[in-house]
Amino acid sequence: MRFDIPLHPVVVHFPIALSIITPVLFFIVLLGITKYNWPFKAWVVPVVFQIMVFLSALAAKEFGEDDEDKVKTVVQEVFVHDHEEWGERFVWVQLGILVITGSGLIFPGRLRLKKVGAIASGLGIIATVLVGHSGGELVYKYNAGQAHINK
Repeated sequence: MRFDIPLHPVVVHFPIALSIITPVLFFIVLLGITKYNWPFKAWVVPVVFQIMVFLSALAAKEFGEDDEDKVKTVVQEVFVHDHEEWGERFVWVQLGILVITGSGLIFPGRLRLKKVGAIASGLGIIATVLVGHSGGELVYKYNAGQAHINK
């Protein structure tokens, strides 16, 4: 047996992990700015993490599209399409969060904007769970990994 290692399952763990860590960073920096007089420019740290979430989500989506035809040989198209849709939504959600949180850099003194950004980032975890669940179902329920095992 030889395994053909697809890149999507490897890459997809980056946006998942980062999308869970990043809201924590936003709330820590928000707390630092509001309670401990951190400079407003500290906001750049979680925004850079949000950029990494978005870019790694784009990469995961692209690698997923590369694997799509192969996986459809073992999984019904409807289930693959469902995961693809969640993946696209995830990318758009992360882009929206990036726009909101990035505007906190453009308007550094607007604390309310930073609060909205931190909350949006936290709510973005919902998209993470939904796309991760649909991907997990492909692998564990519908045996999508079988598409990459050459017999």
